Amino acid sequence: WRQMGRTGEARQLLDALVAELEGPPPAPGAAGVFTERGRLALEMGDLEQAAHWLRRAVALAPTDREALYNFVQCLQQSGQDAEAREYQARFQRADADLKRLGQLTKAVLRQPHDPALRCEVAALFLRNGQEQEGVRWLHLALSEAPDYGPAHQALADYYQQAGKLELAAHHRELARAWPH
Repeated sequence: WRQMGRTGEARQLLDALVAELEGPPPAPGAAGVFTERGRLALEMGDLEQAAHWLRRAVALAPTDREALYNFVQCLQQSGQDAEAREYQARFQRADADLKRLGQLTKAVLRQPHDPALRCEVAALFLRNGQEQEGVRWLHLALSEAPDYGPAHQALADYYQQAGKLELAAHHRELARAWPH
């Protein structure tokens, strides 16, 4: 509806979705709905509402390129240049990570048994909040080289942060055993 210029209908639909998704904790997909609601407010010139929705989207999905891009636009239009620069830097890092991810996936196809490539892919996913995918890639690295220390260390760090201390200790020990 938004793209067809039917902003009233788009707002009603999005507001209904927001009402369904809100609540502690926000439902999966809430960040996308908040981004779309913020973009609609931005297009309608309601910078205050745009900032409200886009700030919420970025809080839920701190590396989402679409949310970051629209939030930067909103901040710039609102004259909040210092904050806009901060979020622009985050957008650029997420964009660079996405480009690097494309390069790495091609490299993995050329060198499918290289655990270092898989670890780098995992690190990008983890840094961008895609924890399940990051952990999956670390396990893929270990499926190629079960004693690969950097993958075990990355898993130890992840599990430590996630509060899974036994798993963290297990992988930390395996990482120490790896010859440097």
